[in-house]
Amino acid sequence: MKQVLTSYRNHLVGQRGLAPLTVRNYLADVRPFLEYIQHEGLELKNGVDGVRVFVLRHGTAQVPLEYRRLVRDYLAWIMAVRPVKQGTSLSRRGHVRGSVIRNLAALRIFFRYLVGEGLMPLTRSDSCSSLIKNP
Repeated sequence: MKQVLTSYRNHLVGQRGLAPLTVRNYLADVRPFLEYIQHEGLELKNGVDGVRVFVLRHGTAQVPLEYRRLVRDYLAWIMAVRPVKQGTSLSRRGHVRGSVIRNLAALRIFFRYLVGEGLMPLTRSDSCSSLIKNP
């Protein structure tokens, strides 16, 4: 996954021309999703292979449904299960709504990148935005 994130960082800086702090924030907002896929056992050594297998497990016709299922389950996890601010007096489980929305926006951009690089499948009738925007 490290190689995918390095490539994604280069894409954000080089092709999108984003400022260093913006790039840092996008990468930080994608980290909870990476924790989630690892927690679910979807990550393999080759980056996003586990997620790709999950999305394609019922064939290409089901890809939109599987994306929605993945994002819906991720949102449930990030809102209720993921530890936040560990080791502080503010330690709790689950992100607040504003953080979840920001994470979802970063995830949408990350998936656009993955699809554009051919690392994740996309059906011809759906855009990456709609798949992630409406879980």
